[in-house]
Amino acid sequence: MDKNTYPKSILNFLINMATLKITIFKAKILKDGKHKIRIAVRHKQETSYIVTRFIIDSLSQFKDGQVVKRSDASIISMKLRNLLNDYQDKLDKIGNQELYTSSQLKAMLQRKQKDNNSLIRSRTFLISSLSFSVILWLVPLGNIPQSSSS
Repeated sequence: MDKNTYPKSILNFLINMATLKITIFKAKILKDGKHKIRIAVRHKQETSYIVTRFIIDSLSQFKDGQVVKRSDASIISMKLRNLLNDYQDKLDKIGNQELYTSSQLKAMLQRKQKDNNSLIRSRTFLISSLSFSVILWLVPLGNIPQSSSS
């Protein structure tokens, strides 16, 4: 189809939409010849990379976004796919993506995970503190509920 077939608003949306892909950065080879698997964040003709914890021994162990030719290939590929899906969910929640660069989106995707973890810790601490405070408040009043025994 010709690009003139689409309304300008749809065309702009498609051009400004960020994409994620599991990849290897061939130029970034480790000293021991291994390669880190990365998530490519492509946006506005710019690519930024999120390094994952997964490493392959050679380029022959990676094909079309999947780990191959390893005994643990299916497990690693599944974990990478789950990671990619998590990042995609986070990316989908970022409004007005056209306002950001690829690097900014990458930072937002990485920061969101850290923010969510600290939010969970904060909520857990708050709930623990509130529970303790309520117990301290009830003890002097003699209002601690007693379990009924039959």
